[in-house]
Amino acid sequence: MTLNEIVRACRGSFGYPAEIEINKITADLERVTDGDVFISLEENESDSVTAFSKGAVAVVCTKPVKDVKCIIVDDTRTALLQIAGFYRRKFPVKLFAITGSVGKTTVTQMLREILSLDGETLSTKENHHNEIGLPTTLFELCENHKNAVVEMGLSATNGISALSTVAQPDVCVITNIGYSHYENYQSHEGILKAKLKVLDGAPYDAPLVVNKDDKILATLDFFGTRKIITYSTKDKSADFYADSVKTVDEKLSFKVNYPDGKCEVNLNCMGYHNVSNALCAFATAYSQGIEVSRIISGLLKYTPDNFRQQFINTKSCRVLADLSNFSPEAVKASAEIIKNCQTGEGGRRIAVLSDMTSLGKKSQSLHKSVGESLEKSNIDLLFCIDERADGYIQGAVKKGLPEENARLFSDKEELKKALKETVKPQDVVLLKCRREYTPFEILEELDR
Repeated sequence: MTLNEIVRACRGSFGYPAEIEINKITADLERVTDGDVFISLEENESDSVTAFSKGAVAVVCTKPVKDVKCIIVDDTRTALLQIAGFYRRKFPVKLFAITGSVGKTTVTQMLREILSLDGETLSTKENHHNEIGLPTTLFELCENHKNAVVEMGLSATNGISALSTVAQPDVCVITNIGYSHYENYQSHEGILKAKLKVLDGAPYDAPLVVNKDDKILATLDFFGTRKIITYSTKDKSADFYADSVKTVDEKLSFKVNYPDGKCEVNLNCMGYHNVSNALCAFATAYSQGIEVSRIISGLLKYTPDNFRQQFINTKSCRVLADLSNFSPEAVKASAEIIKNCQTGEGGRRIAVLSDMTSLGKKSQSLHKSVGESLEKSNIDLLFCIDERADGYIQGAVKKGLPEENARLFSDKEELKKALKETVKPQDVVLLKCRREYTPFEILEELDR
């Protein structure tokens, strides 16, 4: 990509010769090297000076900086999206856009494993699903890529519409409509409307893959030529549905019924929700002509990582660490996994939970509802942190958990100390705490 193309893409003003190839585009000052273009999102002059001193050929910013070659734009975040959109159009990859309240990262990873068997595949890393993360992902595209799988989240300031317009997806996926961001949209219908913006940058006939188990998505219909592909863990009228689900030795197996036949799928993970995630990835890949044998092989390659329902053996006990997505659906899904975990003789199942956010007026009732659901997960001890998390305890006690087996902590140091004193090697601990409560310190304490 040339500097001149970047100037044109963001409609910037640049008073120097620009017909030169650039190395890369980045908004991360730490990653700037010779030949880069740095986009100054924080509008900090010292950042622009530093980037230029590190070898950047130009800095995208909103006002001139002394002794720095600047591409002047009205808004650097808008410019980032414009440049990313221009760059994406250079590559004829098949791009899959994944959104949803829960499961989009798992589906992205499963789909990446499948598509990687068909050709080099780029995918979203970490939580790069907003108006900064998505362009960062797209800037990694190269001529070797055949496919790309990107996540789109409602945390984006400009909404999913802007992300879709930049990415121009060929296939769109909505995993479900849950309570994430309920505070902002006030209803599931409002969340659905926001999620459907994933189609804004897609061709009019791009297929949409949806979860028929979700009562909101199950009612979707479109006029025109857009094809809706459905999947379900229980509804046999769906295009793809699962049956004969089994958990053996902390692994899943199930049958997938697809339009042309039936096959068995095995997963190296647990949790009924992962049957749904795998079905989603299966349906999406199959709709694009990927062979069933490759889909099965790709799904088998998937293993949870990056503290997303990942098992960790510490010196004190075994931990199921899940440090992402704090919606009611996600907490229940993690608790469902621990139900089927193997404990040692006399071992207990201990849940360590922080509160959930962005639930608005439904916060208290949803915390209680999650607490009530813990009865089905055979939780023996419940440790909670944050005042809102008291709702978990109220719900769990209501369903029969002895009051003495549920404790609320306002201080993370007290929580760490109590947990360390309580756990035994035979126990399994579900650790689902928001990162502001430093869950990694809890893991370190358990590993001493």
